[in-house]
Amino acid sequence: MYLLGTFLIVTAFAMAMLAVGSYALVIRGNRSALMYGRFGVYATLGAMVMAWTLLLTLFIARRFDFEYVNSYSSSDLDFFFTVAASWAGQPGSFMIWVLFGCIASSFLVQRSKHFEPYVLATLMLVQGALLVFVLILNPFKPLLDATTGLPTMPADGRGLNPLLHNFWMIIHPPILFVGYALSTVPFAFAVG
Repeated sequence: MYLLGTFLIVTAFAMAMLAVGSYALVIRGNRSALMYGRFGVYATLGAMVMAWTLLLTLFIARRFDFEYVNSYSSSDLDFFFTVAASWAGQPGSFMIWVLFGCIASSFLVQRSKHFEPYVLATLMLVQGALLVFVLILNPFKPLLDATTGLPTMPADGRGLNPLLHNFWMIIHPPILFVGYALSTVPFAFAVG
């Protein structure tokens, strides 16, 4: 799973950079690169949907052999808190931020009209920068034994912080990251 998750993140980054490069060519007058830019936007979204689905699957399946799942989940969590645990730490938070940004970017492909190359080049550059953070923090890292350095499979995880066992933990971070992702839209229009 480590290789698959990391591959999906790297693919999303590569597709975001394809979009940025293609839109830069469109700005320089090469209109045929427009379809590659659009492909990059949609492919980034596709890779992020698959990566997020994989991360949620790891949490729901209680795969405590992954460092991120082990740190924020445990077998006694209810289903909704298990899902909420997926965005309780930085790696998951950055992933959901990128996912919402990719959704916003895909909506702007046809709606930004003649500003499309400028706006989407900026948006995808922001997505690429966030994907670098996701790759550094990689939520798909296996849990390694401190003494041997080999992967280990604990019976249970450390669990979600007791202060986060609240209904607002379920809805607060996604709403917050939708706001973060959508705040890049006026920024992209301003820069574009």
